[in-house]
Amino acid sequence: FFSIFRHFEWAKPMQMRSWITTFVICLLAFTESVHGVKKGRWLVLEVSDEGTEIISHKLLHHEKDVDYAELGRLRRGSHFHEHGAVSIFYHLEGKTCHRVTQPDPRVMIYEGLNGTSMSGKMIKHKKGSMAVTIPADASHITIEHHKPVVKDGTASTMRTQHVQAVPKFATQGTITDATPTTVQYVGDPSKHVNLVILAGGFMNNEKDKFDAIVLHAVSFLRGQINLGQMPVPVLPVPWDRYLPLVNVYSVFQPSRQSGASYPLDAYGNGGHPTKGVVLTDNNLNCAYGTESIRLLNCDHNKMLLLASESGADPSTTVIMTLVNDGIYGGTAGGGKASVYAGRWKSCQSGSDQTCQCTTAGGQQSCYSFADDDWNSNPSNLKNKFYNVFIHELGHAQAKLSDEYSYNIQETGQLQLYNCWWSSSLPPWQHWISQGELAGPTSVCSYTNYFKPTAKRCLMGGASVPEMCAACAEVSILSIFKYTSELAGARCPRPDETLVIVANDDVWTVALTSDYYSGGKLRLRDAVSLQPHAFKSDYPSTHPRANANLGILPLRIDKGEILTEWKWPSSAAGSLATGTRLSGTIDNPSTALSFSGNKLGVGMHVIQITISDNTQFVKKDAWSSHAIFKNAVTNMDQTLEFTVKVVSPGDSQYGHCTRANLDNMNSDLYKTNRVPQSLNECPSSVRAGQSTGTTVNQYYCGVCATGKICNDTFARVPFETLADVESAIKAAEEKYFLFVLPLAGGAVVGCIVIAVVLTCIWKTRPHSVIPFPLIIKVGRAFLLILEVLVMAGAIAVIAVTAVTYQNLNIYGKGFALIGVLLAGVLYIVAFFGFLGAWNRSRPTLTVACILTFILFVAFLACLVAVYWLNGNLDNNAIVTELEKVWLEQVATNPGVICRFQSDAQCTGFARNCLLDVSGVSAQCPERCEITNTLYVNPCWVAVKGQLQKYYQPASLALLIACCVIFLVVVMNGAQCCLLRQRSLKVEARLVKRTTWAQGSAEDEQRWAGSKASNIMKNLNSREQDALKAEFKKVDKNGDGKLTADELRTFFSSVCEIKLKKEEITALLSSHDLDGDGKMDFNEFILMHQNDKADTAAKEKELNSREIKKLGLDTDTVEKMYTMFHTADKDGTGMLTVDELALLFKKIQGKQPSQEELQHFMKTLDSDDSGAVNFVECCTIFKQWMVKPTQTQVHDINSVESV
Repeated sequence: FFSIFRHFEWAKPMQMRSWITTFVICLLAFTESVHGVKKGRWLVLEVSDEGTEIISHKLLHHEKDVDYAELGRLRRGSHFHEHGAVSIFYHLEGKTCHRVTQPDPRVMIYEGLNGTSMSGKMIKHKKGSMAVTIPADASHITIEHHKPVVKDGTASTMRTQHVQAVPKFATQGTITDATPTTVQYVGDPSKHVNLVILAGGFMNNEKDKFDAIVLHAVSFLRGQINLGQMPVPVLPVPWDRYLPLVNVYSVFQPSRQSGASYPLDAYGNGGHPTKGVVLTDNNLNCAYGTESIRLLNCDHNKMLLLASESGADPSTTVIMTLVNDGIYGGTAGGGKASVYAGRWKSCQSGSDQTCQCTTAGGQQSCYSFADDDWNSNPSNLKNKFYNVFIHELGHAQAKLSDEYSYNIQETGQLQLYNCWWSSSLPPWQHWISQGELAGPTSVCSYTNYFKPTAKRCLMGGASVPEMCAACAEVSILSIFKYTSELAGARCPRPDETLVIVANDDVWTVALTSDYYSGGKLRLRDAVSLQPHAFKSDYPSTHPRANANLGILPLRIDKGEILTEWKWPSSAAGSLATGTRLSGTIDNPSTALSFSGNKLGVGMHVIQITISDNTQFVKKDAWSSHAIFKNAVTNMDQTLEFTVKVVSPGDSQYGHCTRANLDNMNSDLYKTNRVPQSLNECPSSVRAGQSTGTTVNQYYCGVCATGKICNDTFARVPFETLADVESAIKAAEEKYFLFVLPLAGGAVVGCIVIAVVLTCIWKTRPHSVIPFPLIIKVGRAFLLILEVLVMAGAIAVIAVTAVTYQNLNIYGKGFALIGVLLAGVLYIVAFFGFLGAWNRSRPTLTVACILTFILFVAFLACLVAVYWLNGNLDNNAIVTELEKVWLEQVATNPGVICRFQSDAQCTGFARNCLLDVSGVSAQCPERCEITNTLYVNPCWVAVKGQLQKYYQPASLALLIACCVIFLVVVMNGAQCCLLRQRSLKVEARLVKRTTWAQGSAEDEQRWAGSKASNIMKNLNSREQDALKAEFKKVDKNGDGKLTADELRTFFSSVCEIKLKKEEITALLSSHDLDGDGKMDFNEFILMHQNDKADTAAKEKELNSREIKKLGLDTDTVEKMYTMFHTADKDGTGMLTVDELALLFKKIQGKQPSQEELQHFMKTLDSDDSGAVNFVECCTIFKQWMVKPTQTQVHDINSVESV
């Protein structure tokens, strides 16, 4: 992508090319990591007699398989529903394609219950909703309405047509608070029936209850719950046998309030039976009916949009909304149903089969049945969730009709499956001929229609324990109608080639075995079902009647499911002796094992033939039926497994041996998946095989071109992405091998250093010179700031590590960059922390420089954001970008192709679909998919993304700049304050005791007294604190300090660095025992002497004689210093020799003996032979020459005075 912008002449002098490109690409990568690649469009349509409108739409992450049947090939009547239908066609360039024909969504059927009797009504609303997916590049759709079909298979009136343009640019985002869950994944949603269960009226704290009810529903359909433990027993036939062919999803969306509404109509009808009007703010607008409280219905538009979060194909999906309320009710129609969930209570795990448990956040929640809130018959409050659920499922999935009266007549001859307009030759005639059903009886929905049986079908009464033969048969056919792949998960997957090496390694092709065993109820003990059998409402001549018990047993499907493996004729050898090729329902054969040597090098196809001979479907009766003949065909299928055998030395697949792949773990698998063409067998395949058959977890699998054959790791179906993937993989290896261990080590190191610093802080000597308050407060604030920055960096790394595997290829690249930046920020903050902790100016200086560099980088990004936002519409920039784009199309089309794929755009300023002069030059060759898939020009797409993320990006950068700048200021301020304090400490403690620069001998004498002088300039509190620090420096604990330890002592405690000769002089003057060390007693004595000297000095300077002279304090101080410097013997009197030294300091030269004698005679007023301090000050005052002057005076000047 850098190469796109490398020719920016206007950017070169400003050095902006690189960071502009980086910002744009990172933003696009971030967008991709959040939204993924979208190839299809989901539409929600509102149907009415006046027309059809698109009321909502959004882009999808994948493109559904579509039925590319031409308009003229659509057989009139073959897709019509008995109550009317709607057909959808979408239009591509030069082609019209039929997408789907669905029942009229305006037709609704609801049920009521009076005591134990069912009643209901079919209502055709003015408007209804339906959903459909079409390719993203479709230009418009055509919607055709069909009237109900009559007996001759033609429509009663001509179909009417509406045309709608497909919205292109606006997109609706995903429902952010939806939580989709895959309860059972069987295979490609477009090749199977999909059951999506929605939450209606469940609050956020009731999610565990919703999940438990979903498990109840699925466990019930699987036949895992005994009838005796159900509140109202009902047999889940035929779902117990065929649920393994159905994908099951649930979608939870929290509701603001719990339950459903009980509204009133304009005439005051409706409301809750005991509470009156109840208006509940629930997520799907679920409400009980006003005409009849049993009419429980939810907003279909919202149901369709929420169901789209599951990823199921709407053309094969049944949507069931569980409404969190306790009054019996429900509705169904057009593939959608609303069902009351009933009341539930907490239960003990394992107490019985009706206690279902879910676990979330380590907390287990278990629920079982509780009684309903209300019923018109107070003695019938048992929870009927199972009964209503399977009844409404019959309406929504199989389009079954109610076998009770709506109290209306239908003059037309509707083609219904279980209700017939005549008592002769109904669709279930074959069951009458066999004796399973008696002749048709009335009433069925309409008062003039007939049903299969009077009292033995769940579609006619909630208390009936099973579906009749006619309804169960249509339910099975409706499943097979959309089951184009008669298998669950398989290994290898469809459209995938298994690659093995020609050796004796044993490999297995396998299917999930759940379906082939025929379900749970087939093995149920017949005695356990007898209490629920029919006892009086059947003919005594019924072929299944048990005359001894006086019952008609419930129907259990024991029909055979046969499997037969076919060894390929291309194989070099035969299978091992004893290999079982055939399977039955009691002993399924869903896996075949072989070796590469048995097949031989080359391509081979292994087949398995499956035949479902269920007792509940009479295939001959439906083999020519317009709607269900394909369902009959799907009951007998042949599946193929493609195997490629390569030689052991194959350069590309030679690694695909059993030994290599057996050593794989999940991390190695993820690392080598792409470069080694690895795939993973679904756990349901591995776990579902009989003992002795081993299905390898990992294998080499090559996906067919343009297909998605890995349901664990979705492939990106665009022309070129391999180089991006390999770059990310290479970066991953470096990060996982080096960066992450270093980051972990840095965190551990930080903890260790903190502990070590704490220990050292307690034992190390500390300065007795107090720190100013501003330094203390600044240091504390800086430490807190650095810790917060380090914690933020660690949080970024931790979050990335947790979420990394869930990111797509672009998200991973963005995450790696984030981890790198967080690591750099951590190191810089750590340097600042160490500098502030140790009050180390060099460390603080390094941290300040590094932090300033980061600040400049972030500030540059912030300026770039503002600059880009302000120049998005700059014509000069757009023209220059278009010029570069055209150059890249001509010289590097692969880059442009990838860019179009990643940004979901085509062309630069105009899209590639517009075939006008000059536009085609903007589109790269051999990039057919992205050239024709998208309509947004790339500049429009990029500009839109920049404008979308401008505010959050600029705000984040601004906050980062402020925080980093604050760290820079605090680091710099701490450095300056520490430097200023150091200078002040030195100026205070290091005071020279000579008037001016003296001779080498004087300097040596000054160096010898420097350490003692420092001690003298400490105040009493500081001198007391010295004693506490003495022992910390004594490393060997002998109570004495060596010269080096004394240097350390003065450096740490007094913050003054002394030379070796200065320390030596200190030892020589205070080392009383002459061992070359200073023990603690000598140290104490030195301080005591210093205190005595100080007291004597104060006494002498403040004496009465000195004060009478009227000399200023500074003069007296300097006189005192020079006097005692000359007083070598410390007697307080100056002898002739000492007087010579004093005059040398004054005159700058050694006086003669005559001069000395004359000075002594003049100054010695008491004839003591020596001069004291008062006599010196007296004569100097008369002399009127300040001691700081250095000019030479001869003896005559003294005499004249």
